[in-house]
Amino acid sequence: MLTLAPLFIAWTWVLRRSAGIVATASLAIVTLLVCAFYDAVSLEGVRGWEALLAYPRLYGTLGLWGWLGWALGREGNGG
Repeated sequence: MLTLAPLFIAWTWVLRRSAGIVATASLAIVTLLVCAFYDAVSLEGVRGWEALLAYPRLYGTLGLWGWLGWALGREGNGG
């Protein structure tokens, strides 16, 4: 729920700036990860590196903050 405001800000920035295809596609992937729903019961027997797949929302949120940092740096450089 706390990531809805940053997602709104990011999509507003993309739509107003008519950002490139890479910026739009990466934000779309991040948005899908944040909105991901998964069945945690099916991951009960998973161990090791595969267990990291159980956190798509976490990775989406980290990606969103990285994307926002990139956009802020781009905005600060006049781009």
